[in-house]
Amino acid sequence: MLLGALGGPGRGRKGVWMTRVFRFGPAVLPAVTTVEHQSTTIISFVTDADAVRWMLPSHFAPAEQPVITFMHQALHNVDYMRGRGYNLLNVAVTATFDGEEGWLQAPFPLVIWENNTMPIIAGRELHGNPKIYGEVSDLDDGKGQVSFNVAEYGSTLVEGGVRALRESTQDRLQRTNAGASEARFFGWKYLPAADGSVDIDYPTLIRGASHFERTWSGDGHLTLHTPTLEQAPYSAEVVAALRELPHVQDRRGFYGIGTAKLFRDRTIRLR
Repeated sequence: MLLGALGGPGRGRKGVWMTRVFRFGPAVLPAVTTVEHQSTTIISFVTDADAVRWMLPSHFAPAEQPVITFMHQALHNVDYMRGRGYNLLNVAVTATFDGEEGWLQAPFPLVIWENNTMPIIAGRELHGNPKIYGEVSDLDDGKGQVSFNVAEYGSTLVEGGVRALRESTQDRLQRTNAGASEARFFGWKYLPAADGSVDIDYPTLIRGASHFERTWSGDGHLTLHTPTLEQAPYSAEVVAALRELPHVQDRRGFYGIGTAKLFRDRTIRLR
């Protein structure tokens, strides 16, 4: 519980100086967050392990054939936002971890742009997600394709989408949902100290789930723009690093609509 003074001291009825103190109780975030409607768009490619190794914290190593995934999500009717929602672009790479829990392989987010500060703060502080603010568009859906863009201060960072969409068969949809029902990804809780040392530095494993009502596959396309530091002071260097990653093999694009859950109570510290 946190204690904080608001407005400083003031004079009471009998001339006694008083401090207005507010007590903040438990977090308003539920143990399991439910998203009533979400759309997911994925563009991905295989890259070179050596090219991406330096982007990972020392706790992790790249997979033998690491996959870079650009995942746009439009989340609607999020429970703790009381019916509101937000958009994000999660750029992740397949990584491995070898510790007390055994050998694990999962996506590690390199950067997550989001257009709402509430989930940014919660994701960074509770799970160790590398979230920053970005102008993440809604998904443009029509004429057999979907597309999105991300900007900073009006300067475009990333544009992407999937063309020539073909709806999946029921068999393929079931296989997709089987894999999405136990989704997991890595995090990294890192907090520097005021003197330049490190206060917190450890990896995490985060769990979630999606259930898709319909899915499609198609031709993914991606454009990483070249904003200057003056145009995009927070993201210019991030996009520049992502542009340098080699495309060893492109993968089919994905688009799906359905529901999602985030299991905050199942996030663990890896050792």
